[in-house]
Amino acid sequence: MRTYLGVALGLSFVGLLVGACSKSNDAAPPTGVKCTPGNYVFCRCADRNEGTKLCRDTGTSFDDCKCDGSGGPITEDPDAGLGTDPLVTIDAGPVTGPTIDPKCAGKLGIVAGSSADLDAYVASYNADGSFAVAKSHGPALRGPATVLPVGTSLVATWLSQYSLVAWSKLTAGAWSSPVSVGSANSAGSSTATNSNGQLRLLYLGLDGSFHMGTYSSATGWDDATALAEPPGDAGAPVPGKSAPAAAAVGSAITLAFAGSDGTLARENFASGSWSSVTKFPASDAYDVAPALSALDPGGTRDQLMVYAGKDLLLHVAARVATNKVWNAAILFDTAASSTELALQALPGGKAMLVYKASNSQGYYAVWDANTGFGPPAELLPGKNPELASVPSITRGQCGSDATIAYAQKDGFVKILRYVGGAMVGPYDVGGLTKATYVGVGEMP
Repeated sequence: MRTYLGVALGLSFVGLLVGACSKSNDAAPPTGVKCTPGNYVFCRCADRNEGTKLCRDTGTSFDDCKCDGSGGPITEDPDAGLGTDPLVTIDAGPVTGPTIDPKCAGKLGIVAGSSADLDAYVASYNADGSFAVAKSHGPALRGPATVLPVGTSLVATWLSQYSLVAWSKLTAGAWSSPVSVGSANSAGSSTATNSNGQLRLLYLGLDGSFHMGTYSSATGWDDATALAEPPGDAGAPVPGKSAPAAAAVGSAITLAFAGSDGTLARENFASGSWSSVTKFPASDAYDVAPALSALDPGGTRDQLMVYAGKDLLLHVAARVATNKVWNAAILFDTAASSTELALQALPGGKAMLVYKASNSQGYYAVWDANTGFGPPAELLPGKNPELASVPSITRGQCGSDATIAYAQKDGFVKILRYVGGAMVGPYDVGGLTKATYVGVGEMP
């Protein structure tokens, strides 16, 4: 079973609904769809307004979305998972322990949630060392969140309940209430990348194909259903595709994924179209998403990838900046075993890998083009906690080279900052006490 899945398929919650007026709901519903016969629930219209649709007598499918007012009154239907509440402030408690640099105020954001409930938590850093924390009931996290800077905001995306992708935005120190990303329905954790200042969401749809959404600061998300692969898996069909990893160099995007047959594959997006699928030779990959990152410009390598092999050991490959050819993958470390990993570029053409190891503890390692990866080290030497999921890592923008957030097995969320070649922290994120998944981002 893939570690990034935690998907309960079903209907949407308020403002996070899948249907559009131009689409039919006659197709067979995903496994687990459930609603109360005769009840009307929200649906999303093609013009992004809200309509209603009727739950059929079977309780497993709906009539078409009605956007002209002809549908019935909306019923608060607990079976349909309705209810994404407005954000409600949470008391984060007193500041304890060390505090992060005050210049990170309003720039450092956290998204977190539990796999066991329906709450999504958002937090932003205050200058006094505390976090402003709020939660919304409904848009639960069912996978790690991606949090990226776009203009003067942070935009977070994550897999939510019922296969929906949710998002929220941090602007001027305040998060927006989470809502759905267009009509995106994902079969696993989504990912996102910045492409020349434009945010792209990538995910594996319930139809078995990759899809892409595009975010604009002016208009928000598009419908997020554009195909993100050649029609028919052109070039090299891959069975049992994993969730994708994505990285952008300029306006060109690389999407990488694994297959159930041991395949590791990639495709490229440039000039508005996707290339044919290319398989990495002799990869023998485990069928979970690899970790992929674009590196700082000017170095000999412009992208780095780490993936789990079927041996459950980690393997690494880098792309040559001049000719875009990938080096043959090599073993990362004979002691490193993981299927939950994340990768982030560091200044000077370097990169950091963070992962949840087979002993459930967190580790990191730093890579550069001349020497490869150094030996892995504990996130917290001598007192390494057990983690609930893979740590989240982002490029530091206010005094660190990188910032790492992680959810401990006990549900508490902590932050580490990588400064001058060493980990500093941990810092407590008060008010977050039962998290399974977490995402962190910083804006310039």
